[in-house]
Amino acid sequence: GVSNLEEVTLISTGYQRIKPELSTGSISTIQEKQFNSRINTTDFLIGLQNKLPGLLINNDIKYEEEPLFQVRGISTFNGVRKPLIVVDGYPTELDLASINPNEIESVTILKDAAAATIYGARSSNGVIVIERKKAKAGRSVVNFRSIASFTPKENYERYRWDKDGYKAIVEDSRATAEFQGPILWQFLPDIYMGSYYTFPTPVNILSQGTAGVISEAEVARKLDSLGAYNNSKDYGRLFLRTAVTQTYNVDLSGGSDKALYYFSANYIGGKSSQIKNDNNQFQVTGRTQFNLSKKISVYVGRTYQEL
Repeated sequence: GVSNLEEVTLISTGYQRIKPELSTGSISTIQEKQFNSRINTTDFLIGLQNKLPGLLINNDIKYEEEPLFQVRGISTFNGVRKPLIVVDGYPTELDLASINPNEIESVTILKDAAAATIYGARSSNGVIVIERKKAKAGRSVVNFRSIASFTPKENYERYRWDKDGYKAIVEDSRATAEFQGPILWQFLPDIYMGSYYTFPTPVNILSQGTAGVISEAEVARKLDSLGAYNNSKDYGRLFLRTAVTQTYNVDLSGGSDKALYYFSANYIGGKSSQIKNDNNQFQVTGRTQFNLSKKISVYVGRTYQEL
């Protein structure tokens, strides 16, 4: 018979690559192919949301003024509550939002106390191990990637408490203003205690009618027009649009056994759903590794980002 051997996926602990079954701790990992399945990802953390069991990321939820970003729950002790971030084998305070998603090779989460055998007390909030793509010795390799994504503008019609909400407000104002009589219209322009009297528009219309300033037919016409108004449609027409995000990424890598280089440039042109609100980003990353001997190497990296 013929049997096929499946490719073994190794996980990175930051110090070494091992088979999953050799790990004594609780680990979640995601590889490049899975990470790239979210093609509209422009932020590294967004690409991890709902992808790794045990990792909670939600910028809309804040705990003690910090966005929700945790691996092992919320600590009751004072101090740093964020997980330890290890990038290419080095513990770092790097802002994860600055990592180019197109450079990701794998992300691994070390979730339990077994991580302390490697990173000590710093692993108390969990460890996120990030491996970025590396250059291979040989001829220069160039990769280009372009992605476009579209998000329809929000339909605020579904949030309306009543499909004829303005009509209900008009009817409520009519009931409120019934007892006011013509005297109300006389008070509207006056100043009292330093402030103008202000009333809802339907009340103003009704008071004009009771004061004889406008006819009852004109009152009915204005109230009908006001009751038919749909502010959510106007809001969508005046302030919203289809959001468009266009991403361009190019990377260049290569070198020899003595020196390897990896350079990438990433541009994001974003038009948000709010008209006249754009979010453009440009980032250049360079990494060079000099292998001085079999046991000694020097790593140099630099990132420039413009928002």
